[in-house]
Amino acid sequence: TFNFHLDTNSFPIEEMLGYLPAGTVPAGVSVKGTSKLSADLSGSMKAAQFAAKAIGTDLVIAQGDNFSKPAGAPLEVSIIGDIVNFEPMKVLIKNMAIVLGANQMTGSGTYEAQVTQASINFAAKAANWSVADLAKWSPLLAASHPTGKLSLDLHASGPVNAPVISL
Repeated sequence: TFNFHLDTNSFPIEEMLGYLPAGTVPAGVSVKGTSKLSADLSGSMKAAQFAAKAIGTDLVIAQGDNFSKPAGAPLEVSIIGDIVNFEPMKVLIKNMAIVLGANQMTGSGTYEAQVTQASINFAAKAANWSVADLAKWSPLLAASHPTGKLSLDLHASGPVNAPVISL
């Protein structure tokens, strides 16, 4: 059995991404800057539980003209779940919360890493998102100066590098 706790100082995200499976970051998305991580992992080599929180306020995340999160914009990702299997890797995400600016999304799902490819099955919801806040990070939306609130249901499944997404 093991019980592991980790807290990091700010580290360059590009170095961290080098240790993750190929396709973890979707094609066309760039992630640069620094992040902090706090995580707990406990269990055995048969199964484990985890909780992690990443703070990416200093990250720059972009996807062409669709999205551009600048450094300084609040970004936090919290995940609680179980590692059901280590070989092959199967992770059950019980609760995931993403905070982007004043907006929050929650969800749950599974992540499976096979020998050649990783896959996901994930569902998330968001309510009362500020459209004006979203437009700050979307060059396509910014020009129209949108206002109002947005709620959404999202489902993503399939290969991590090319999931089928319904919104």
